[in-house]
Amino acid sequence: VLKSASEIVSNSATQQNDDHLFFSVGANEVWLVELYTRTSMFAASDFGQSWTIPASATFIGFPDDVNTQGSATAGAGTSQIDLTTTRTKTIAANSSVLLLERGLLVTAGTSGTVQYRWAQAVAAVENTSVLQNSFIIAYRLA
Repeated sequence: VLKSASEIVSNSATQQNDDHLFFSVGANEVWLVELYTRTSMFAASDFGQSWTIPASATFIGFPDDVNTQGSATAGAGTSQIDLTTTRTKTIAANSSVLLLERGLLVTAGTSGTVQYRWAQAVAAVENTSVLQNSFIIAYRLA
């Protein structure tokens, strides 16, 4: 799924559905999902993100462990997390950042939409954007 246009949020920490980054799944399926989010944000607002999924589904994953300056703790592992909970990406300076996530989605008896959601982590009167050409790659495993 390719994001065909940039999207802006200003002065809002309320998560919103991304206009383009979503896809449909069936009941009793297993998916590997990768998200590549090109963002533009300011240090005052940071970035908050989460997902909505069909009822009774689970979505566990491993968000990227690299900070916005491109460094990471050598050899550090990242614990799996529930990707439907809000996670905040903090940055030290105003910048464009590539956020990466990978997750395993397991649906139960309900089909529906897997929807990426985002907003500013802290409401600030400045533009926070998810940029055109961000994308989701989703592989149905079973």
